[in-house]
Amino acid sequence: METETKKTNVTPPRMIGSIGSGFSIIANHIGLILFPVCLDIFLWFGVHIRFKTLLEPLVANFHQQLLENTPTDMLEMVRNTFELWQILLERFNLLIFLRSFPVGIPSLMASQAAITTPLGAPAFIEAASGLSILFWILIAMLIGIALGTLFYSEMARITSLEPKPFSLPVLLNQFGQTLLLTLMMIATLLVLFIPVGFLSSLLSIFNMAIAQGALFLFSFVIIWLAIPLYFSPHGIFTKAFNAPRAVFASLRLSRVFLPNTSLFILTVLILSQGLDMVWQIAPPDSWMMLVGIFGHALINTALLAGTFIYYRDAVHWYDAHRETAFVPTVPQDPPPAGG
Repeated sequence: METETKKTNVTPPRMIGSIGSGFSIIANHIGLILFPVCLDIFLWFGVHIRFKTLLEPLVANFHQQLLENTPTDMLEMVRNTFELWQILLERFNLLIFLRSFPVGIPSLMASQAAITTPLGAPAFIEAASGLSILFWILIAMLIGIALGTLFYSEMARITSLEPKPFSLPVLLNQFGQTLLLTLMMIATLLVLFIPVGFLSSLLSIFNMAIAQGALFLFSFVIIWLAIPLYFSPHGIFTKAFNAPRAVFASLRLSRVFLPNTSLFILTVLILSQGLDMVWQIAPPDSWMMLVGIFGHALINTALLAGTFIYYRDAVHWYDAHRETAFVPTVPQDPPPAGG
């Protein structure tokens, strides 16, 4: 009877309640927004590492060859593609990989690709070779994962129902599992992208519309897979799961709370991405961009806290109703004879 009472007192996770609790917790731990604020200020004013000098001659040569061998009715598309490449080479900063996925610090400037500041243009460093590009990407990703691990670890501590002291060994283990989770996600994307990319390239020879449809379908599959895997990092930081078990727990949780969880994730993404349009109104050469950076940091940190609370409550409810779902079964000794 006591067990039944305990189960009935545990309520399933609530979407609005989780988001509201996230804002309340961050209001009491406002220092956490310094993680995204500092990252955005660095990406805004800090040095930019580009590959413009390295790739610009190759892109120009390829563009010239396309102009000589492309039918007249497709010349406009070739010119537009070349202009897009010029913008990419001008603005792309290899340090945006400091915003790592799936565990990382939220960033507004990572998607801005800003090359102006209120103090003038930032300093630029040109990558000298393909190996140099790979080196900077790997270094930025490792630093981003390390900072993201610390950020998520602190988020898990402040949203826990029980006080958890800071532990360096625990943090190092979380970093290792986060790195493994990142590699698993990258491998999954490559397995999916390579055949789809080959197929879309083949289809583009015959019909560009069909090729675009294939890419759209691929994007839909990625979103369909991302929702059940959304809470994989949360298992690493709140339940000390290893990466494979965290993925399995996220899949199970999404299946049990499928309608509510999907709606919750979509609500968080819509709030985050929708408000980003507001935070990006100010031009990057205006000090008003600081308002957007702080607003983005506050909202996204609070929303992330809300996801940890939602996951915490979902696991708590699941544990109360099926105790062996997330806790390994411990064999019990047989009762003594005659007892």
